[in-house]
Amino acid sequence: MTCKLDFCDRDVMPKRTHGYCVGHHAQIFRYKIEPRPLLKRHKNGQVCSVEVCERKAEKTGYCGPHYSQVWNGKDPSDLVALQDRRWDCETPWCDKQSKKNRVCGHCNARRNIYGLSIDDFIALKRQCEVCGTKEYMHIDHNHSTGLFRGELCQQCNTALGLLAEDIGRIIKLAEYVKEKNV
Repeated sequence: MTCKLDFCDRDVMPKRTHGYCVGHHAQIFRYKIEPRPLLKRHKNGQVCSVEVCERKAEKTGYCGPHYSQVWNGKDPSDLVALQDRRWDCETPWCDKQSKKNRVCGHCNARRNIYGLSIDDFIALKRQCEVCGTKEYMHIDHNHSTGLFRGELCQQCNTALGLLAEDIGRIIKLAEYVKEKNV
Protein backbone atom coordinates (compact mmCIF):
# COMPACT_ATOMS: atom_id res chain seq x y z
CA MET A 1 0.00 0.00 0.00
CA THR A 2 1.32 3.43 -0.90
CA CYS A 3 0.85 6.92 0.54
CA LYS A 4 -2.61 8.56 0.20
CA LEU A 5 -1.13 11.57 -1.54
CA ASP A 6 -1.24 11.45 -5.34
CA PHE A 7 2.34 12.71 -5.81
CA CYS A 8 3.92 10.19 -3.40
CA ASP A 9 4.68 6.53 -4.12
CA ARG A 10 6.34 5.62 -0.82
CA ASP A 11 5.10 2.67 1.24
CA VAL A 12 3.00 3.21 4.37
CA MET A 13 3.14 1.59 7.77
CA PRO A 14 -0.40 0.20 8.27
CA LYS A 15 -2.33 1.28 11.40
CA ARG A 16 0.39 3.76 12.45
CA THR A 17 0.49 6.52 9.87
CA HIS A 18 -3.19 6.93 8.90
CA GLY A 19 -2.50 5.89 5.28
CA TYR A 20 0.43 8.29 4.78
CA CYS A 21 4.10 7.44 4.35
CA VAL A 22 6.27 8.21 7.38
CA GLY A 23 7.57 11.46 5.90
CA HIS A 24 4.14 12.88 5.03
CA HIS A 25 2.70 11.68 8.34
CA ALA A 26 5.37 13.75 10.09
CA GLN A 27 4.62 16.79 7.92
CA ILE A 28 0.89 16.64 8.64
CA PHE A 29 0.68 15.50 12.26
CA ARG A 30 3.99 16.47 13.86
CA TYR A 31 5.05 19.64 12.04
CA LYS A 32 1.47 20.72 11.13
CA ILE A 33 2.44 21.86 7.64
CA GLU A 34 0.84 21.37 4.24
CA PRO A 35 2.21 18.12 2.74
CA ARG A 36 4.65 18.60 -0.12
CA PRO A 37 6.87 16.22 -2.12
CA LEU A 38 9.67 14.78 -0.04
CA LEU A 39 13.27 15.43 -1.05
CA LYS A 40 15.75 12.62 -1.31
CA ARG A 41 17.76 12.78 1.90
CA HIS A 42 21.22 11.55 2.75
CA LYS A 43 22.22 10.11 6.10
CA ASN A 44 23.90 13.32 7.22
CA GLY A 45 21.29 15.80 6.06
CA GLN A 46 19.88 17.54 3.03
CA VAL A 47 20.50 17.27 -0.66
CA CYS A 48 22.02 20.07 -2.73
CA SER A 49 19.80 23.14 -3.23
CA VAL A 50 20.12 22.92 -7.03
CA GLU A 51 17.00 21.12 -8.30
CA VAL A 52 18.62 18.56 -10.60
CA CYS A 53 21.43 17.65 -8.19
CA GLU A 54 20.96 14.82 -5.71
CA ARG A 55 24.38 15.01 -4.08
CA LYS A 56 24.78 15.50 -0.34
CA ALA A 57 24.69 19.16 0.69
CA GLU A 58 27.28 20.65 2.99
CA LYS A 59 26.47 23.28 5.64
CA THR A 60 26.05 25.86 2.89
CA GLY A 61 23.09 24.02 1.34
CA TYR A 62 25.05 23.14 -1.82
CA CYS A 63 27.21 20.17 -2.77
CA GLY A 64 30.93 20.89 -3.26
CA PRO A 65 30.90 21.62 -7.02
CA HIS A 66 27.79 23.83 -6.83
CA TYR A 67 29.16 25.72 -3.84
CA SER A 68 32.30 26.45 -5.89
CA GLN A 69 30.06 28.03 -8.53
CA VAL A 70 28.37 30.24 -5.88
CA TRP A 71 31.72 31.19 -4.33
CA ASN A 72 33.02 32.29 -7.75
CA GLY A 73 29.93 34.45 -8.31
CA LYS A 74 28.40 32.15 -10.94
CA ASP A 75 24.94 30.63 -11.16
CA PRO A 76 25.20 27.11 -9.66
CA SER A 77 22.54 25.74 -12.02
CA ASP A 78 24.84 26.51 -14.99
CA LEU A 79 27.21 23.74 -13.91
CA VAL A 80 27.15 20.78 -16.31
CA ALA A 81 25.38 17.79 -14.81
CA LEU A 82 27.97 15.90 -12.77
CA GLN A 83 26.89 12.52 -14.09
CA ASP A 84 27.77 13.55 -17.67
CA ARG A 85 31.41 14.31 -16.86
CA ARG A 86 32.78 10.84 -17.62
CA TRP A 87 34.52 9.42 -20.67
CA ASP A 88 35.04 5.86 -21.84
CA CYS A 89 38.50 4.41 -21.24
CA GLU A 90 40.44 4.45 -24.54
CA THR A 91 42.03 1.03 -24.06
CA PRO A 92 40.21 -1.31 -26.47
CA TRP A 93 39.76 -4.16 -23.97
CA CYS A 94 38.43 -2.02 -21.08
CA ASP A 95 34.79 -1.03 -20.59
CA LYS A 96 35.25 1.27 -17.57
CA GLN A 97 34.94 5.04 -17.51
CA SER A 98 37.28 7.83 -16.48
CA LYS A 99 36.54 11.17 -14.86
CA LYS A 100 39.55 13.08 -16.16
CA ASN A 101 42.06 10.93 -18.10
CA ARG A 102 42.08 9.14 -21.43
CA VAL A 103 42.29 5.84 -19.53
CA CYS A 104 40.44 4.69 -16.40
CA GLY A 105 42.08 4.51 -12.98
CA HIS A 106 42.68 0.75 -13.23
CA CYS A 107 44.45 0.98 -16.60
CA ASN A 108 46.34 4.09 -15.50
CA ALA A 109 47.68 2.32 -12.40
CA ARG A 110 48.80 -0.70 -14.48
CA ARG A 111 50.59 1.43 -17.06
CA ASN A 112 52.35 3.43 -14.31
CA ILE A 113 53.67 0.25 -12.67
CA TYR A 114 55.54 -0.69 -15.84
CA GLY A 115 56.53 2.84 -16.92
CA LEU A 116 54.45 2.89 -20.10
CA SER A 117 53.08 6.04 -21.69
CA ILE A 118 49.32 6.24 -22.27
CA ASP A 119 49.84 5.83 -26.03
CA ASP A 120 52.08 2.76 -25.56
CA PHE A 121 49.56 1.22 -23.17
CA ILE A 122 46.63 1.79 -25.54
CA ALA A 123 48.69 0.31 -28.43
CA LEU A 124 49.22 -3.04 -26.67
CA LYS A 125 48.08 -5.85 -28.97
CA ARG A 126 46.70 -8.08 -26.18
CA GLN A 127 48.21 -11.15 -27.85
CA CYS A 128 50.77 -13.54 -26.37
CA GLU A 129 54.21 -13.04 -27.91
CA VAL A 130 55.09 -16.73 -27.38
CA CYS A 131 52.03 -18.79 -28.34
CA GLY A 132 49.79 -16.17 -30.00
CA THR A 133 46.66 -16.66 -27.89
CA LYS A 134 44.52 -13.66 -26.95
CA GLU A 135 43.00 -15.01 -23.73
CA TYR A 136 43.99 -14.26 -20.11
CA MET A 137 46.68 -11.74 -20.99
CA HIS A 138 49.38 -10.49 -18.60
CA ILE A 139 51.96 -7.74 -18.84
CA ASP A 140 55.40 -9.33 -18.56
CA HIS A 141 58.20 -7.38 -16.89
CA ASN A 142 61.75 -7.94 -15.74
CA HIS A 143 61.60 -8.61 -12.01
CA SER A 144 65.04 -7.18 -11.33
CA THR A 145 64.56 -3.89 -13.22
CA GLY A 146 60.75 -3.69 -13.20
CA LEU A 147 60.71 -2.69 -16.89
CA PHE A 148 58.10 -3.85 -19.40
CA ARG A 149 59.17 -6.75 -21.64
CA GLY A 150 56.03 -7.70 -23.52
CA GLU A 151 52.68 -9.42 -23.29
CA LEU A 152 52.20 -13.04 -22.32
CA CYS A 153 49.18 -15.24 -21.77
CA GLN A 154 48.59 -16.67 -18.31
CA GLN A 155 50.15 -20.06 -19.12
CA CYS A 156 53.32 -18.65 -20.69
CA ASN A 157 53.69 -16.09 -17.92
CA THR A 158 53.28 -18.80 -15.25
CA ALA A 159 55.79 -21.08 -17.01
CA LEU A 160 58.32 -18.26 -17.20
CA GLY A 161 57.84 -17.55 -13.51
CA LEU A 162 58.20 -21.21 -12.51
CA LEU A 163 61.47 -21.38 -14.45
CA ALA A 164 62.66 -18.36 -12.43
CA GLU A 165 63.38 -16.46 -15.68
CA ASP A 166 66.65 -18.44 -15.89
CA ILE A 167 67.68 -18.57 -19.56
CA GLY A 168 69.97 -21.58 -18.98
CA ARG A 169 67.13 -23.55 -17.39
CA ILE A 170 64.73 -22.58 -20.20
CA ILE A 171 67.21 -23.71 -22.90
CA LYS A 172 67.91 -27.00 -21.08
CA LEU A 173 64.18 -27.64 -20.74
CA ALA A 174 63.63 -26.94 -24.45
CA GLU A 175 66.49 -29.32 -25.34
CA TYR A 176 65.05 -31.97 -23.02
CA VAL A 177 61.61 -31.75 -24.64
CA LYS A 178 63.17 -31.84 -28.14
CA GLU A 179 65.36 -34.85 -27.26
CA LYS A 180 62.74 -36.84 -25.34
CA ASN A 181 59.84 -36.08 -27.66
CA VAL A 182 58.53 -39.61 -28.15
